[in-house]
Amino acid sequence: VSAYLQNCIISKYKINNCFIIPNVVNTDIFYPAQKMQTDKVRFIHISTMIYQKNTEAILEAMFLLKNNADFELYLYGPINPSLESLIIKLRLQEQVFVKGEVNQDILSKAIQQSDALILYSRFETFGCVLIEANACGVPVIVSNLDVFHEIIEEGVNGIFVKGENPGALAEKIKSFITLKNNFNANAIAASAAEKYNYSKVGQQFIKLSEQMEINR
Repeated sequence: VSAYLQNCIISKYKINNCFIIPNVVNTDIFYPAQKMQTDKVRFIHISTMIYQKNTEAILEAMFLLKNNADFELYLYGPINPSLESLIIKLRLQEQVFVKGEVNQDILSKAIQQSDALILYSRFETFGCVLIEANACGVPVIVSNLDVFHEIIEEGVNGIFVKGENPGALAEKIKSFITLKNNFNANAIAASAAEKYNYSKVGQQFIKLSEQMEINR
C-alpha cells in the first residue's frame, strides 16, 4: 500500500516483484460537510490506542496547551484504561472525551465536525484515517514518518511534527490553531477523493491482474 512498505518487504524478503496500490476511502461516507459553529477548536484522534499509535504523547501535548488554547479532543477507538487514567492525571477531563468504537457513519460525522485529525504514530505502513479525514476536507497533524510523506504535503493537507516529542507536537497544534483557516477544505477533499476512490484503486488492481496474465 506504500513505497515504504514495499521497500521493507524487498529488504527483508528479497522480493522484487512488488506493486504499490494504495488503500481506498469510501467517498459515499467520507466527504465534506458544513461544520457547526463552536468557540473551541476541535481535534480528533482515531486509532487502536496501542503503543504504535502513541496516543499518550498526544495527551501530554494537550496538557501543555490546556492553559493557552481553547480546544476539544475526541478519541475514537477501543477503550484504553491506562489512557483514561492519564486523562484524569493530567486533568484533561474538560478537554478530552473518550468516545470508544463506533461505526463508520458516526465516525465520518465526527471527522466532518473536526478542525484537524491528529495521528502521532511511532510507525505505520499507510494511514487509512488520514485519507478518510482528508476526504472530509479535514487536514491532519502527523508524526514525521517517511510513509506519511507519501500521503501528506506540508501546509496543503497536513502538518508534520518531529516524533516522540510532546512539546514539539504542542507547538505545532498551537500553530495550527492560528493558521487553520489557511487550509482549503474543498481542495483537500477533492484531492483525496480523486486519489483513493474505489474506481481509481479498482482500476489499478485490474491493470495489475492484466499485467500478471501477460507475464504468465
